[in-house]
Amino acid sequence: MRIISLFLFTSLLFLASCGNKQDYAYNEKIAHDFYGCKERLDEQHANLLDRSYDNDPEAKNLVSFKSYVETVKNDADELKHSELANAFHANIISYMNQISNEYIPFLQNYAKEQDSTKRAEILEQAKSKKIELENLENKCLETQIEFLNKAGIKINKE
Repeated sequence: MRIISLFLFTSLLFLASCGNKQDYAYNEKIAHDFYGCKERLDEQHANLLDRSYDNDPEAKNLVSFKSYVETVKNDADELKHSELANAFHANIISYMNQISNEYIPFLQNYAKEQDSTKRAEILEQAKSKKIELENLENKCLETQIEFLNKAGIKINKE
C-alpha cells in the first residue's frame, strides 16, 4: 500500500473536468507540501536507522527539519479550500503536527541520550511512530481521492 500511495501521490495527473479551479489549485499545493514533508521524514528516519544521530547529540539538521515542517504546516493551514476538502485538509495538518510534535522529539531525545538501553527504547518508539505516520499517509491518500471525486476532479491512475 505504501508503494501504491507513493506512486499515486507522485504520479497522479489531475484533469479538471467539472472541477472547481480552487479545489484543483488547493490539491496541487497541498499535495506538494505533503510530499515535501514526507520525503524529509523518510530521510530523517533513514538517518535514525543508519545511526547517524549516534554521534550528533545536538542533531543540528533536526532543527531545520522541524522548522521546515512547521513552516509548511502553517502555510498549508492557511490555504483556502472548499468544504469538500475538509477531511483531507484535517488529515494533512494532523500528519504535519504529528511529525513536528511527536516524531521529531523522539529523534532529538535519541540524539541526546547516551545510555544505550534508553536509546534502544527511544529507537523502538520512533519506529512505532513512523508506522503510525505511514498509516496516516495512507489515510491522507484515501481522503484525497474522496475529495477529488467529490470535487469532480478526475484522476488518471495510469
